[in-house]
Amino acid sequence: MRITLPPGTGDQDLQVTTSAGSATLPKAIHYAQSVSDFKSADTFQAVLLDRKRNQLYLSAGSHIDVFSLATQQFLTPFTPPALNGQKAFYGMALTPDNSELLAANLPDGSVALINPDQPGSAVAAQIVSPGTCGPQYIAPTNSGEAFVAMNANCTGLPFYELNLSTLQVTAIDKQGLLLTEFLTASGDGSKILVAEGGSPAQVVAIYDVASNTWAMNSAVSENFGANAAVSIDGSVFATGSGMVDANTDLLGYLAWQDVFQSPGPYPSLPLEKVPDGGSLVYIPYANYTEFGLSYPGCIDIFDINHGELIHRINLAEQVQQVTDAMAIDSYGQNIYLITNAGLTIVQLTSAPLSIGHLMPSVGPAGASVTIHGSGFQGTTSVTANGSAVPATFVDANTLQATMPSSTASSVQITVTNATGGLTLWTMPSRFSKS
Repeated sequence: MRITLPPGTGDQDLQVTTSAGSATLPKAIHYAQSVSDFKSADTFQAVLLDRKRNQLYLSAGSHIDVFSLATQQFLTPFTPPALNGQKAFYGMALTPDNSELLAANLPDGSVALINPDQPGSAVAAQIVSPGTCGPQYIAPTNSGEAFVAMNANCTGLPFYELNLSTLQVTAIDKQGLLLTEFLTASGDGSKILVAEGGSPAQVVAIYDVASNTWAMNSAVSENFGANAAVSIDGSVFATGSGMVDANTDLLGYLAWQDVFQSPGPYPSLPLEKVPDGGSLVYIPYANYTEFGLSYPGCIDIFDINHGELIHRINLAEQVQQVTDAMAIDSYGQNIYLITNAGLTIVQLTSAPLSIGHLMPSVGPAGASVTIHGSGFQGTTSVTANGSAVPATFVDANTLQATMPSSTASSVQITVTNATGGLTLWTMPSRFSKS
């Protein structure tokens, strides 16, 4: 059954009535707080959020558009230099200290280094010779380097390390990777995730900056496409439908089989995103038609620990198949998309309620722990093994709680939001007592 939703707000019940009777799914429909389109004559290739300056960057051919989130308007664009007279900017990244915006200039074979506060001082570094196989994705580290991956359509190419001070470029040993499709960094620059598609499995590699070591797994099921996302602190790694730890050991898969009807929305678009709480992964899809059936573009939001689809956000706009179609804010409440309408901003009332991890995860009775996750509110309550415990709201990603003085060797944590109806979400892992 396919239906067209009427206008509405908040969370609404869905009732289906037939000759056999009626059935109701309470709070099954979640309306976005707002969806806003900002048209542009430019064709965008990637979108990036600058939290420090509260603005977006959109690579737009020969220049980079700047959109102010405070005034909701486009500002003067950046016009970085090229070394070989060609300009077509693709993937972008900010250094961990937000001092430099890095932009891949694919046909020029170069990467532009831009100070967003002084864009006129931008310089360019040559990565490869100009041509059709140039830089597409950039992942900066917290040690003054950036990894650069080439156009994913060009097979057999290495990826490179760029020293951001000297502009020296070094080819990186492939570490067993035949094709670097996706490359991204944690927000703190401590980890680099590299993903390569393949059939029936993909190769996933993670670089730890502090130890200068690589870990690799060549047997992660591709399962609806390779992809890459890392949490801000480098603790959560998503590669398409697979979740891996810092050693690239497989933790599990998202429950794709439970949410996709054949053929379903396919493939996912680059790049997935993980909010700062490390409990959710946002996956964008373009419009898709197969066997005469059309599927709308959408954003799927999965709970990482449970592997379950929490929300699917369907849009009237069409998400575009570009280098990096989506950015999200630290809380996962605002979603920034490249669509056929230009720049589309989707604002949720809040991110879905979920728990990522506890810090520390082991301690004595009465210990104070930090609960990281998403969708927390000032009224969010916490229970441990079913009993209420003191909890303090820090922000939408963070709660402080005190563990009970029980004799149990482990404690199961549950968080509850009462606003808009009771929502329960339970941490599958447990706080273990030392």
